[in-house]
Amino acid sequence: MDNLNGSQLDLVKHVASAIAARLPERVSLHDLIGWGNLGLVDAARRYDPAKASFTTFAKYRIRGAILDGLRAEDPISRTDRKRFRRAQFAVERLAVTLGRQPDEEEIARAIGLPLSEWHELRAGFGRMGLICAPTRQRIEADSIPGGFPDPYEAALTVERRSMIDGAIATLPSRYRAVILLYYRRDMTMREIAARLGVNESRVSQIHRIALGRLKRALQ
Repeated sequence: MDNLNGSQLDLVKHVASAIAARLPERVSLHDLIGWGNLGLVDAARRYDPAKASFTTFAKYRIRGAILDGLRAEDPISRTDRKRFRRAQFAVERLAVTLGRQPDEEEIARAIGLPLSEWHELRAGFGRMGLICAPTRQRIEADSIPGGFPDPYEAALTVERRSMIDGAIATLPSRYRAVILLYYRRDMTMREIAARLGVNESRVSQIHRIALGRLKRALQ
């Protein structure tokens, strides 16, 4: 940390504060900054000035470290949360179809479980603090009533685009252009080739290499 200057540490605070603004109040900004500092140190160690500006590179390393920290702190596994969301969606869809709150047998039938297994599954959700019940609108991952908020999923949903944009920004200009034109502008390889003044096979090659670089950058 001694080699990092004040502006770089301010960058951590800026990224952490932006993420904190989208999370439940119980999530400590101090913790986010601590995780972000680890990401900053990692960025300083891995940075290659030939590929991107340090600020651009550091931002997505900081975000990644914060998201990893949130995931590690989540008291409920992602598998259990996924099972809960499936059950919750089925219950809400059934409530809309019936126009009323479904009973236990109707829920079990809709989910495809015997009543006893549904009771066991629902009891398991209850022990984790998750309440599976109809609501007026579909419950989001970070606002389950009576349950633990899921800050990792909430932050990931908001931050994923920013992290991908940061990784794209590290690509050479032609590689970046191919990715943006293909995925953001929905242009075909042929259209991109005409735009860049190269043949279609070259665009395909650039696309393949660019995806490989993005994958490595986001790991």
